[in-house]
Amino acid sequence: MQCPKQPAWIDALPQVIELDNASLIAESKMINKWVEADKPSCEPVLVRRELLDSEVGKRIRALDNAVNYLNNADSQNENFYTPAGPLEQDAFKRTMQSDYSPLYPLLADETVAYLKSINRTSKEVSVRVYEGNSSQENRMQIGEMWFDLNFQRNNARLIGVDNDESIGKDYTVPSTVRYAGRTFKVTEIESAAFADMKIKSVTLSPGLKTIGSHAFSRTRITSINIPSTVTMIDSYAFHSMPAITSITVPNSVTKIGNSAFSMCTALTEVALPVRLEKLPNALFFGCKALTKVTLPQNITKIDMSTFEDCKALTNISLPQSVAVIDQNAFKNTALTSVPVTTSLKSIESGAFEGCNRITSVSLPSRVEVEMFAFKNCKALKKVVIGSQYKTRTDELQMIFYGCPFMPQRMTTIPACITFN
Repeated sequence: MQCPKQPAWIDALPQVIELDNASLIAESKMINKWVEADKPSCEPVLVRRELLDSEVGKRIRALDNAVNYLNNADSQNENFYTPAGPLEQDAFKRTMQSDYSPLYPLLADETVAYLKSINRTSKEVSVRVYEGNSSQENRMQIGEMWFDLNFQRNNARLIGVDNDESIGKDYTVPSTVRYAGRTFKVTEIESAAFADMKIKSVTLSPGLKTIGSHAFSRTRITSINIPSTVTMIDSYAFHSMPAITSITVPNSVTKIGNSAFSMCTALTEVALPVRLEKLPNALFFGCKALTKVTLPQNITKIDMSTFEDCKALTNISLPQSVAVIDQNAFKNTALTSVPVTTSLKSIESGAFEGCNRITSVSLPSRVEVEMFAFKNCKALKKVVIGSQYKTRTDELQMIFYGCPFMPQRMTTIPACITFN
């Protein structure tokens, strides 16, 4: 196909995105008519045609979605609300830079009717625009708090707070927010939403379901009331909050993430929900003032480092369902005795390491004990353990490694150890 002049002609044209609406429609019609008439068309012409069609489509969608949003924002009938589709920010701006009437034949009827009803020189409209995608989510601000909205699920997620405005302030996370004539339920606090902020307090409203990871980490909140609608508290949600003294977790909560309350150094008392499925790792790691914990009665395991470095914890009542005390579970605590349940089968490595107030240990023969389980228990003087360890002397030495009665090289079993 011979079309020697077309490449030079195309190169001389302005970029498609620089065209005003009238020029865009005119050139699109001309090139489409040329191609559809089967006239010679080289590749540059066909590429130009695709670019023109794409730009026309973007501007049409931008206006249709903007008017859809504006119509819904004015509507008070939520039952007939149809969420506006995603707005492509740059396309909307390009559309509004010139007369948009050349686009009328391609727009939805309601869009044309709305545009004809307003005077661009006198009517001021506000449209929230963002990069287009298929998720149909939107972002809005109330005061200093920002929310992501999900139109399909009709809910909202608190994603953050303007940090510069947060110092010394009291915040209330609302149960609902309104946007574009519609009410959205606030069901989630996003990861790190309040983390590291110098806020004074936060009130959580009913309807909240999820508290994200690090949501309140390293804040100085003194107390918090978790609504009875919450079902999930994610990892590190309340990590390193040095001023909080007590927490009651409602029975609606079934899952708590690792280290959710770790390093809350002033925390003295916690009540965990009865429906909690399992204790996560390091749940109260480093809570140096913790003295009282109420545990759910159906758990079967005290997980790794759950109470490690809880230096004020002198006693604890374990549910009889607990079968495993995991690694470092009570390491460096102030326990005065080893909690033994009727279901206990295993004590893992380091479980009671450094518990220097335990003076005696009495374990049923069914309990298997891993190496270093009672390492460096400096006050330990008396041990009763299963008879299987009579012949497993190397293991026995490592279980009580660093205890005052255990020599570095054991040739005979110390007199303070008896077997059952």
